[in-house]
Amino acid sequence: MNAPNRYLVIGNPIKHSLSPLIHTLFAQQTGQTLFYEKCLADNMEHFFSILDNAESTGIKGANITAPFKIHAFEYVKHHGELTERAALSSAVNTLHWDGSRLLGDNTDGTGLIRDFQRLGWPIKNKHIGILGAGGAVRGILAPLLAEQPASISLFNRTPEKAENLIQTFHYLAGKSVVLKAVNSADNQPYDILLNTIPSTACSEAGNLCPPINKETYCYDLNYHQQALTWAKNSLYTANGLGMLVEQAAESFFIWRKIRPETKMVLDYMRNFA
Repeated sequence: MNAPNRYLVIGNPIKHSLSPLIHTLFAQQTGQTLFYEKCLADNMEHFFSILDNAESTGIKGANITAPFKIHAFEYVKHHGELTERAALSSAVNTLHWDGSRLLGDNTDGTGLIRDFQRLGWPIKNKHIGILGAGGAVRGILAPLLAEQPASISLFNRTPEKAENLIQTFHYLAGKSVVLKAVNSADNQPYDILLNTIPSTACSEAGNLCPPINKETYCYDLNYHQQALTWAKNSLYTANGLGMLVEQAAESFFIWRKIRPETKMVLDYMRNFA
């Protein structure tokens, strides 16, 4: 009997990761046999060493989490092929070894859009504010722009970082979407507010956040207890657990060519987040 295919989630820290449980549930649901484990990379050199030895140790795929998504992008640029969405985001969160071919993809934006669809939250023609301008924003900007919002504003305490992202993505906005950087909270109302700042810096999210009314859709990419402390005035809030499950389903499809059903898994995962 052949050994089951192996998959990893690589990051630092990694102990908190829910990915092994999510993918185990997907495998049970779809009748797939696989082994999925957490892998701590001590630093960039160790991360690259893990990837160099992955194929020879039977690894067929990997999810990449903070702080290595941009490092994974650079690795695939030199050793494999990038999907269009990974190239657009300059970040990779999914690796797939298919024979001698290494593919680097980014499923974060797809996961976010599918979770918005599940929630029934509209994006088209809406004014969106994003708190933060880090690696997480790179993965979601292109899919958000494709949904044709009226505008996207990036709130970040370092204006240059937000401006750099805007320079990278402005051509996707075209003439129909206003894309701009904001370095402090303003009084403009937003239809949707997205927080990408880690939960360990939730006070920073609060400092950057513009006024929220009860009709503002507030989404936090974090899914731990500190999430959404900045969004108390809204009637419409959601944390990033749905995005986590949806982006994982997209990774699972890339690896196994079977798309799992996410609702039951998401309902189950609420007990762990």
